[in-house]
Amino acid sequence: MKFMKILPVLAMLWLTGISLPAKTYTLVSLNCYGFPEKTRDLVKFFAKRDLASGINHSIGARIPMIAKFIATLKPDIVCFQELWGEQNKRAMMQQLGNVYQYTYNKLLYHQMHITKLDDGLMVCTLRHAFKDEWLTFKISRDEDALAMKGFLIIALHNFQFDAVGNAKDHPLLVVDTHMQSGTNLADVEVKRDQVKQIAEELVNLRKSDSRLNAAPLVLCGDWNEPITYLKNESRIYDRTRWILDLFNSFGFNLSNDQRLQELRREYKLDTIAEIHELDKVGRLQVAGGQRKPLTEHLDAIGQFRSSWGWDYWPASTDPDGKQILDHVFVEDNHLRLKNYRVFRKEILGGTGLDKLYDPAKAMSDHAAIAVELEPLPW
Repeated sequence: MKFMKILPVLAMLWLTGISLPAKTYTLVSLNCYGFPEKTRDLVKFFAKRDLASGINHSIGARIPMIAKFIATLKPDIVCFQELWGEQNKRAMMQQLGNVYQYTYNKLLYHQMHITKLDDGLMVCTLRHAFKDEWLTFKISRDEDALAMKGFLIIALHNFQFDAVGNAKDHPLLVVDTHMQSGTNLADVEVKRDQVKQIAEELVNLRKSDSRLNAAPLVLCGDWNEPITYLKNESRIYDRTRWILDLFNSFGFNLSNDQRLQELRREYKLDTIAEIHELDKVGRLQVAGGQRKPLTEHLDAIGQFRSSWGWDYWPASTDPDGKQILDHVFVEDNHLRLKNYRVFRKEILGGTGLDKLYDPAKAMSDHAAIAVELEPLPW
């Protein structure tokens, strides 16, 4: 009887092109390090500033490799960063066209890339997004001013059935972004303004569309804020907490706690230190999730970021194997992080701590991250 009750709903979803309810959602995020061919002058500029990765293969050769990797995983959602330029975006769309029917990006049809790169963002989905928009950050600095960095938002239907077979849509909001790079406090201040811009736009979206009032939120991309660890201190150092605190001051319920607690257990670490550089404060998260003030190292808090004293760990996404720079933040009250995986060897070509990064085999200079999210009952 229950099946007969939901049969008309399933038929409606199929006829309107909306996918059937999913028990979980899979998402992959990857920074492609994909400069367009016509920006060789900018690549030379970056090389002079010691920001070139030294990858042997051109982006034209790497796009098919990346697409093959993505097609093998076939996640529900793919969030790309640093897929700069119309040529690269179209090449990736062509390579993934047999897998992903829906692609969202901002193509620039004029020669803007001569003076500036575009936002480098593209999202591919198996399901149709009923809303999508992209915005450029109002503020950036130094090398980042050579690109039109910003964020891309999509809203996906998320139908769930209750115990008696009634279907209700709880849409999923996904944000793909690439934040200001850099290590000094001026860069962090720019990132703070960028986070505020994303949060304000999400608030406006929820106000303008009643379907999104309580939509679970997933933020992913290259945030350029590191999570590191020191084995001898048995501690994780988390520089992303201020981002989440700022988002949550706008009424969200975002965290990275599910992933951090998983890392703490995996590496048998005692505590998580949350570093707020702009406020010159820190908090220490201990067993049970309780937090207390962090009083150590505060006089040298600026040295945390630039120090090369961090330990290697396979959880990292940077070429050196020391920092997690790419993150997926979720609203814990609506989504459970069921699985999380970092693809280092597959993307960076390295095989171990002695060779974490192999430019001759690398598809990019960032590892890919893949998550499986389970919607919680409403």
